[in-house]
Amino acid sequence: MARWFAPTIPVLLGAVLNLSGIQYPPLAVLLWLAMGGLVAWVYIWPFCHWVAGNNAWAANHRVEISVCSIVALLVLWCIPIVVWAPWAGPARTPPVKLYYGDKELTWLNGPITLERGCSPVSCMRMHLWPWPNPEHFGLYGIWIEKPAHVPPFGTNGNIYLEFSEVVAEKNNWCRQQSPEALHAGYKIALICAGSPQTEGAAWILPKFNFVPIPRAPLSVRVALEYGDIVSVPAEFTLLPPGN
Repeated sequence: MARWFAPTIPVLLGAVLNLSGIQYPPLAVLLWLAMGGLVAWVYIWPFCHWVAGNNAWAANHRVEISVCSIVALLVLWCIPIVVWAPWAGPARTPPVKLYYGDKELTWLNGPITLERGCSPVSCMRMHLWPWPNPEHFGLYGIWIEKPAHVPPFGTNGNIYLEFSEVVAEKNNWCRQQSPEALHAGYKIALICAGSPQTEGAAWILPKFNFVPIPRAPLSVRVALEYGDIVSVPAEFTLLPPGN
């Protein structure tokens, strides 16, 4: 009796994996092929022997008939895999790089000096504002190249920021992460809500303002997560004007 229910085993395994939220296409393909093999073993092989027992010609070609029948079944069984493959979803977008100005945003390109004032509407530089009596500093002008795959409308983005000194975001668009999220050398980690905005061939990250104004070199770590677009974390140093 157990033999007749053997083909249900891969089906049950697939159901458990789906209900568990596990999506692994190679495993799904293996389960599908395994179920095809079990169906051949349980149903096709006995059928071929039954035909051979009731037909003189088939009796002399029992092995050939069995092999051809099983191969034909497996070929038909593979058709759904070929059809399903293009709909398995796009490959995950490779991590993108963050840029500032015309260079990659990285400490290897040297520190960034905060500029003395900037237009709050059009400024694309990291700066102190307002000038000449600044109250906060702004992280402006960080961008990524427009990716080939654009997340669907309504996708929420997050910018992950870390600072070597404790700061606070001025407009309450960021929330503090737990200390476990900190990387070595940083004292505070923030998650800031926002999605890149298209500007020509570039996508500009949201602009954020922080207090207090740094009086010494400030190390910053930034990373973007926007749907399936994830950036390589960028680390750089901010310098107050005159440093």
